[in-house]
Amino acid sequence: MEILLSIGFSIAGFTVLFLLLRGEVIANKFAALILSLWFVRFLLLYLKSSVNLSGIPWLYFLDQSLFFLDGVFLFWFSKSITKHRFVLVKESLHLIPFVVSFAPAICLFILMDKLELNQLYKQVSTQVNSQEYILSWEEIVFILVIVVHNIVYLIFANKNFKLYDFRIYTNYSTLDEIRLNWSRRFLLLWLLLLVLPIIAYFINYIHPIIDLYILERILIISMVAIAVYFSLHSSNQSYAELNSSETKSKSFSTSTKYDEAELNKIFIVLEKHMIEKKPYLDENLSLSVLAEQIGVKSTTLSTVIKVQAKVNFYTYVNQFRVEQVKKELKSTNEQIIIIAYNSGFNSKSTFNKVFKDFIGCSPSEYRRDKTK
Repeated sequence: MEILLSIGFSIAGFTVLFLLLRGEVIANKFAALILSLWFVRFLLLYLKSSVNLSGIPWLYFLDQSLFFLDGVFLFWFSKSITKHRFVLVKESLHLIPFVVSFAPAICLFILMDKLELNQLYKQVSTQVNSQEYILSWEEIVFILVIVVHNIVYLIFANKNFKLYDFRIYTNYSTLDEIRLNWSRRFLLLWLLLLVLPIIAYFINYIHPIIDLYILERILIISMVAIAVYFSLHSSNQSYAELNSSETKSKSFSTSTKYDEAELNKIFIVLEKHMIEKKPYLDENLSLSVLAEQIGVKSTTLSTVIKVQAKVNFYTYVNQFRVEQVKKELKSTNEQIIIIAYNSGFNSKSTFNKVFKDFIGCSPSEYRRDKTK
């Protein structure tokens, strides 16, 4: 286990430095905060398993309260990618459970000397390893609070990830580099490999079924796996540039009244611009750029597309790209991937998926059917 833990804190520590050196993107800093927490946790576990801590016994009692930080840091990370405004005083309230849970450990450090702390740790460890330790109702409540606390913050984080997805589909025509496809899988992995093992680990105290040595190893392996997964994806992730004002609502208010004639007029201008100027050929076309090209505000253009075309910006632009590809497939013998790139797509996998979603068949099948 020492080798696994050393791998865990080494990867987490290296990724923290890498993220902090990537620039001023706030999401990278919160990703680094999450990994810093795991670095500390792995380091503490490594020290407890391989180093004699009798000289600094307070290190034995630090790691349990850290579980109150996982959900909070993940929630802050999810808020940072949606560009929510952070108010320090308000956000610090999320740390109250951690502070409260850490208070008993502080009391131990103050009221007990090194010898007493060492004796207490050895006594508890002996009882746990022999499965003779009996949880008090306070400890049971503590465990349940940890689980519920993390699940609640997982739900909050998932809500923010969904909001991020909504905003990028509303503002961008190409999503390959800014989409967080891995975020939902990470949340599920986090639930399965961290929360559930914690539940099993502590339930086993009450009704011993599995050797605690095995459960401890499962929990450590799970935490290292989560850290490695998060490190790999967060270190290669780019994030959309969203305005904080764009994240307040996930959809347009149904009570908002629009001038239908004015929206239709703007839509006619938009359609003419898309057909004549073909701005969709630019793979980096965004809502703000297109709005500037036709001389309207981004919010107005977004409303026009939603009300008149009944789709989001991403779908609207890619409809034109697919139509351009269809024309080229029927009129030329150019390679399909070159046609895709020339039509505004920047990824083969994305092009194939978008084309099939719109047309119902692959580009090669479409060309074959149309050239018979």
